[in-house]
Amino acid sequence: MAKEELIKQLTIKEKRTTDLEMESIQVRQEFAKAFNWYKPQEQATYAGSKRELQNPTWAEIFVQVGKELARLKIHDMEDNILELEQAVQRIGETLIILQNKQQINEKQKTKNN
Repeated sequence: MAKEELIKQLTIKEKRTTDLEMESIQVRQEFAKAFNWYKPQEQATYAGSKRELQNPTWAEIFVQVGKELARLKIHDMEDNILELEQAVQRIGETLIILQNKQQINEKQKTKNN
């Protein structure tokens, strides 16, 4: 390859790298918005000033996503436990009804005999 071709390819790759870095920053900023991550406000700033988003690392984002997923799993497990408790309660109620019916049937049999 000629020197000019290498320079051209290098320029293309540098542009692509810059574009990817900018895209990464934008996506991380969207995560910062979603997780409500803002830089601490200076006390000297006035109340109407716009709060600045943090620039989180991908590691911080992955940790937070993991926490959110764990929280959802716990919530799902709690829902499942509640459903199981309700099912057990319904089964218990059904057993009581069946026992009452059986007792009534036995009383009727003894009256008939």
